Amino acid sequence: PQNLSVEINGDARPIFLFANPIYAAPLSTHKGVRTVGSRPADKAVLSLQGTTGQTLVVNPGAFVVGDINLDDTTDAMVYLGLGSVVCGKIFANRAKNVRVYGSGVLWSNGATVGNRFWSHTVEKFSLEGPLFVQNEDNWTTYFSNTNNAHVKNLKIMSAVRDGIDFNGCRDGTAEDCFVYAFDDGIAVMSNNWSNIDARSVRNIVVKNSSVWNTGGGNPIIVYPPWTKAPVIENVIFQNIDILHKENDSNKDLPTGAIGGFSYWDTGGLVRNVTYRDIRIERFEIKTPSDYLFDFVLWEPDVKYHNFRLENI
Repeated sequence: PQNLSVEINGDARPIFLFANPIYAAPLSTHKGVRTVGSRPADKAVLSLQGTTGQTLVVNPGAFVVGDINLDDTTDAMVYLGLGSVVCGKIFANRAKNVRVYGSGVLWSNGATVGNRFWSHTVEKFSLEGPLFVQNEDNWTTYFSNTNNAHVKNLKIMSAVRDGIDFNGCRDGTAEDCFVYAFDDGIAVMSNNWSNIDARSVRNIVVKNSSVWNTGGGNPIIVYPPWTKAPVIENVIFQNIDILHKENDSNKDLPTGAIGGFSYWDTGGLVRNVTYRDIRIERFEIKTPSDYLFDFVLWEPDVKYHNFRLENI
């Protein structure tokens, strides 16, 4: 399995090549399995809300318009068949043991506003691809207050906002991913944007992935607590290829290829963060605030302990 960016005579029109195994679809005869084809789907068909042990299969080649609702589910699964396209988003609140997998495409196309994948207050949420995401209006994959969030083989094609965000999460992983994003590629943070109190973050591992940042953010970054969450700790970025870090000359905040910084007087502690085996292919400088390593401590109340950079 590989994620490749083929660039001929510059990087303006790259060709992305992904080689990954393909998952077999669940049998439609199994109990609790419902299927969706290309015909207009009723909202009730796309919703597994409040169910236990249910599976939604989007048939190979199907084009489906609508959001997939996994709120309040237990042991829910969604399978996106090879070549299928879901024009909408997949979200889960207050759920347990959610799995989204397959070889389909999740596409915004202006149909719905918001994150393509959204997980809030969930116990175990896994994304297993090759799943392809094209997002045009917001952050792409957003885990909020989720324990055991796991992402594998996610391919993000979004030149607008963030790629993968772990906010208030614990025991999460992202691996074998390809992220093409304007803002932050893969970020670890804690804030109260979901109308809840921010909480401590711990044990997040990002590895074996490639990131291309097209302008305004950071390919990989740990943000300090924005709302007085006690601590962010035990975060590892390992074996990451930063293909390109482009920069926007109109941005108002500094950015870098590798980042961890504070702009807000919120207090809190960030400790035990490791960046290991990071390769930076190309870094672009357009303003005096473009840094290869962006560790800026503007606020004295945020404490940093044990940051390690190894084999960069």
